[in-house]
Amino acid sequence: MQKLLMLMYHLTPEQAAARVPVFQFWLTAFGAALLIWLDSKGVFDGLGAWLGRVLRDTAVGDLIRKFM
Repeated sequence: MQKLLMLMYHLTPEQAAARVPVFQFWLTAFGAALLIWLDSKGVFDGLGAWLGRVLRDTAVGDLIRKFM
């Protein structure tokens, strides 16, 4: 990530190293917000239904039901 910041913003290695945590935080926050927004639009409904069917037919599903 440091090399990416150095390339994009022409920073020195020290400047890039100081900015990596902030850049990583905003990148993670943006990714999480994007996933939450996509989920609210129903993008992952098919994936959830498929995963539910798969887990229902496996030992993992039995393990999950045991603790629910």
